[in-house]
Amino acid sequence: MTPSVILGKGRSVLMQFVVCLTLTLTAVWFPDIFSLVVGREFVDQVLRLAVWLENPWLAGLYLSIPYLMMLSVDLREKGRSRMEKQPKEPEVVLAEEQPTTVKQAEDEFLART
Repeated sequence: MTPSVILGKGRSVLMQFVVCLTLTLTAVWFPDIFSLVVGREFVDQVLRLAVWLENPWLAGLYLSIPYLMMLSVDLREKGRSRMEKQPKEPEVVLAEEQPTTVKQAEDEFLART
């Protein structure tokens, strides 16, 4: 899910960071809240599946992926908006066929006068 879906297109990386941090903290507190409702045994069984998060480098990479994705989406959107703001060059439209030689230009000028 992209940040623009959650927050809208005009939001900054700081706002996206706050939302992602809130979601992360909710995920951290969720096992405790869930254990009150369902029971500690079930939560322990689910948390055993996250053994690979015991490695701090993998855990840090796992937690930084949403922030990196949001940053890349934000930078891409800013680049797109810059491209849209740049004025387009006017197109040159020739009404008539232009003379290609000096002789043709002279003949056309004499024909008009």
